[in-house]
Amino acid sequence: LQANSLATIALTLGCILAGRLIDKIGGGWTFILGSSLLGTVIYYFYSTVLQDPSTLYGAYALAGFSVGLVGAVPYVMANAFPATVRFTGLSFSYNVAYAIFGGLTPMMVS
Repeated sequence: LQANSLATIALTLGCILAGRLIDKIGGGWTFILGSSLLGTVIYYFYSTVLQDPSTLYGAYALAGFSVGLVGAVPYVMANAFPATVRFTGLSFSYNVAYAIFGGLTPMMVS
């Protein structure tokens, strides 16, 4: 629970950074850099924590930070469609899917 709390705080900071990056360098570069970071950090997380459990807190917080890339997704989605589509169909379907899977996944996992 403590590691999860740290990862949540780091995720918040990662989302803010992803939003600032996408404004500065654009969507393509943000996703290239963010995905590279995410892949590297996740590899580090899974290869290190099994060998040395004392690295759990730092590695999990770093993983949470790198998942902050999801903060850039709405920007790309909003710019990919005209206003009439993004404010009706896209917004509704995205939020319903997020609510269903975000709410049910933790129960199914446990």
